[in-house]
Amino acid sequence: LLTEPVPSGYRSIAQDPRPARWLLLVMRADVPPTTRLAARHALGHGVNRAEVARALSREAAEFGAWIEGATTFDFPRLDPQAIESWRERGKLGRSFHVVMTYDDNGPAAEVARALQGEWSAHAIYVELNPLVGAKRQAQMLGGQNQLALVDVQDLTTTPSALAAYVMPLRGPAVGAVRTGWRTREFDPWMAPSRRTPAWDPANVQRRFEDDRVVLPLARLRWSWVERADGPITPFHPHFGPECPSPSVPR
Repeated sequence: LLTEPVPSGYRSIAQDPRPARWLLLVMRADVPPTTRLAARHALGHGVNRAEVARALSREAAEFGAWIEGATTFDFPRLDPQAIESWRERGKLGRSFHVVMTYDDNGPAAEVARALQGEWSAHAIYVELNPLVGAKRQAQMLGGQNQLALVDVQDLTTTPSALAAYVMPLRGPAVGAVRTGWRTREFDPWMAPSRRTPAWDPANVQRRFEDDRVVLPLARLRWSWVERADGPITPFHPHFGPECPSPSVPR
């Protein structure tokens, strides 16, 4: 409904969350063919960011850095020649197929088909797997889908939030989605000690740019519509608009 004009007597409100909330494309590093760096780069060069922003309408906000304190994120440009080059380097054939899961009730549903159409124009065939509830959670944290389109808001702004994007040495994934990415580079900040090196957001973001396991598509805002002559809806920076729940008689 946020893509529609606001009717007379109502107003549209948008607020920035804190910590930031993101729409992320996760390309699983533990499920073929996205185990290959070439496949992840080819997929990245098939994303049309302008179309993503258009589909999200008022929910999307401009962003520079993804990791707070870094410079502007080096997002891969939409480039058919780069897709072909990476496909040849990775020996992926003239086309390849992947499955993408997402929350059918969330902002990911607004952009999933646009992404699918853009990829198909470059011989990358993405099967959509929209889910809700417990099934969605199970597929996000496990399953065999190569791609996951997910909106994520970190619980903290500290470097320990990196744990949501790296597989631990033992046990299941931490956070809202499984990346399958196993690297120990971020251990000093995820488990700080007295010998922890200085926080280096620029190099951390560069690692994400190089490996392309997680690609930030948009920074999301909390958006809602309320009556122009009604009370102002209270807003919580983490949980969004605090809409009153109607009482239900017993």
